[in-house]
Amino acid sequence: MDLLVLGADGMDPRVTQYLIRKGRMETIAELIESDEGELNGMASRRGTQPVPHTGPAWLTVYTGRTEREHGLTKGGWVQGDSVFTDHYDGTVFDELVSDGYRVGAAFMANTYPAHIDTENGSWMISGYPSADDENRVVEPTSLTEYLPGDFKSLQAKRLVGGGDEDSEGILPVEEWIAADQRGREEILVPLLNDNPVDVLFYGTQITDVMGHRCKPFPYYTTGVGERVVKYINDTFGTKLQPPRLNSMAWNAEFRRAYEYVDAVLGWFIKMYDPDRILLLSDHGFELNGKDHAFVGTSLAWGDIPRPECTTEVKNCIREALISTAVQGNERQESDGLSREERDEIEEQLNALGYTD
Repeated sequence: MDLLVLGADGMDPRVTQYLIRKGRMETIAELIESDEGELNGMASRRGTQPVPHTGPAWLTVYTGRTEREHGLTKGGWVQGDSVFTDHYDGTVFDELVSDGYRVGAAFMANTYPAHIDTENGSWMISGYPSADDENRVVEPTSLTEYLPGDFKSLQAKRLVGGGDEDSEGILPVEEWIAADQRGREEILVPLLNDNPVDVLFYGTQITDVMGHRCKPFPYYTTGVGERVVKYINDTFGTKLQPPRLNSMAWNAEFRRAYEYVDAVLGWFIKMYDPDRILLLSDHGFELNGKDHAFVGTSLAWGDIPRPECTTEVKNCIREALISTAVQGNERQESDGLSREERDEIEEQLNALGYTD
């Protein structure tokens, strides 16, 4: 596998680095301690772009364009509208397939309905927010046979809703983990065995939804501190800042979500031995549990540059994989050859003695 892209929605760099120091994320620690690995924050906004929301932010990752430029706002994706197909042209999936790469995408956020050029063996299983129609979850639709009969119960949209359309709330972290494990073992592994790819995108929502589910523990101590400081400031006109008595990094479920992402990354390395790795999040999380934060996470390992902003992800991938890398927002003309044709030409040249 040339490249693994692991998309961990809402994975915060501060929590990640904190847990690395605590020895709880061994796979990531090993990657960044090597000469080939680097992890840091990744900006999820440019200029006056508002607080990053899942759908628009991931579309920025896929297209390299800001929310204002691609025109998708928060309301356009929440209900699972047919937005991904509308924006498919110019995504990283589209351009990699056009350049001859076999691309697989499984459960990446905001890829509903599933859409990908499948002539070269590429495929896509939709990620959040998927809906009930299985024919719109997979492309090509012939791959529906790989979905278990209770596939709907494994979808992030159902897990966010408590497994029931009429209920509210987010299921506990262990139920998310169980669903993710089944998705990889029962769907992804058989699919990859029969339909291998050069580039794999794999997404999980677990770090984001646990941020929404979990609150600082014990939450009341932080609230008391905030109220006391507010009273002092209001009474005496001071500008004191409340003490950080707690953060979500202390919450066991929140930590478990991050540790699980690390375990998933280790699983992919063991199973598929990718030449390059990108671990990405579309945004971070305020550790007081109030909202998304403007800085996500990016880890690059191997011969691939680390993106410092969500708008740079597509370019970094193409720079690593394609000789005609994107320059700014303009795509250079390719040589018109598929990857297989270029490999065949290289083999012929090597046979004639023309080697590097």
